[in-house]
Amino acid sequence: MGNSNDISSNAGQKPGNNETKKTALKYAVIVGCAVTVFAVCFLAVYLVVGGGRNKSNSNDNPSVTSGPNDLTPGDNSLAGDDKSGSEVKDSLFSAPRKTNILLLGMDQGGGLSDVIILASFDSYTGSIDFISVPRDTYVKVSQEDIKEITDSGRYIPTDGIMKMTDLHSWCGPELGHVYSKKYVEKLLGVTVDYYVELDTKAFRFIVDSVDGIYMTIRKGGLYYYDAVQGLTISLSEGYQKLNGKQAEQLVRFRHGYANADLGRIEVQHDFIKAFLEQTLQKDNIIKNLQTYLVSYLNYVKTDFDVTDLPKYIGAITNLDMEKVHFYTAPGDADHSIMYMLHDDEVAELINSTVYNYDIGLPAEQKTLKIQVLNGGCTSAEAGRIIKGLKAVGYENVSDGGNFSGSQKNETRIYVKDKKTADTIKQFFNKTSVETDKDITPGYDVLIIMGKGEK
Repeated sequence: MGNSNDISSNAGQKPGNNETKKTALKYAVIVGCAVTVFAVCFLAVYLVVGGGRNKSNSNDNPSVTSGPNDLTPGDNSLAGDDKSGSEVKDSLFSAPRKTNILLLGMDQGGGLSDVIILASFDSYTGSIDFISVPRDTYVKVSQEDIKEITDSGRYIPTDGIMKMTDLHSWCGPELGHVYSKKYVEKLLGVTVDYYVELDTKAFRFIVDSVDGIYMTIRKGGLYYYDAVQGLTISLSEGYQKLNGKQAEQLVRFRHGYANADLGRIEVQHDFIKAFLEQTLQKDNIIKNLQTYLVSYLNYVKTDFDVTDLPKYIGAITNLDMEKVHFYTAPGDADHSIMYMLHDDEVAELINSTVYNYDIGLPAEQKTLKIQVLNGGCTSAEAGRIIKGLKAVGYENVSDGGNFSGSQKNETRIYVKDKKTADTIKQFFNKTSVETDKDITPGYDVLIIMGKGEK
């Protein structure tokens, strides 16, 4: 992450016209959040009619921080004799426990990513955590990446120092999302599964198509005029229904907030929540199905493939508005013109949201004493499972070393009661579970990891 000592005289260098940057619209991604959530529902229709759209190629998705994403509790049944059949079903129809989506809202010219939000969806709890990265966040592009970008025919500052909003513009339309994705991963310490990029037309179209969104405008209203930008904002105070043009004014306004862009981010969060609350209901989804589909096809650039839809059709029904939360990556706006992230605070936020895998285990399950033995897998795989079990809420998990008995492909689990078996078996790919009251003294669960546990 950025260090203020790295800022050079070129730190403020920006592509394009400064006034154009001021007019950059931050609202496109707001509806993108909703479109992304709704996609798993309305694109099912697209599948049925045999449609298809080209998936943006993006192979640059480094795994910055590993988490137990392959521990996927939910509807998938991993037990049974037909292992190959269940595995096929799980891979096609079970959403991963966590899905991280990078939402990029583009400015009028389509070059600057003026809204940058990580949306982390938990298919098991139905929660979504929206984490905004301020547009002025400091980022330093590596020399290796600078070479790749310049080799593609683009120019980028040789010191690599810039704001996150500028990175997309320097890289251009073909590589912008690739490097935006890569450096959000680096800044936050996450792995991004998909990106969604929207232009400004989507916002007005969708808001108008769902017949507007109700919002409360702050006391005194919002008023601003800038002839250079061609911008007029005129919203009276109070609770009212906003059409697309009015909603655009709401989420563009920033000059009246004491903390400027951070204040605007708070309003964006309020708008996202209002949009989801007012549209994410069965009747509204059916009513606006065509709108969502048209929006996706005409306005959204993404690497979310329609073949991934079956995984999310069931998971989306778990979405719980009481578990939709909004955050801004912690940092300090006082350093030069950059917003400097606070590494330790960012890590704490990410660990409590993106990498929080607590599934609400009953108290008696959390305190079970679990021993993990290596019965054919590598020590790294055994360590991953231990870490994963702790992440989902098991408090007493220990490494028992190598198993002295026979090695098998499947993982063997020995427990003292069926309830424990039913709870813990869902975290493993190839598993046999047996109730055995005579397992290792001092333990409630014995797990012998198999060769096939990847």
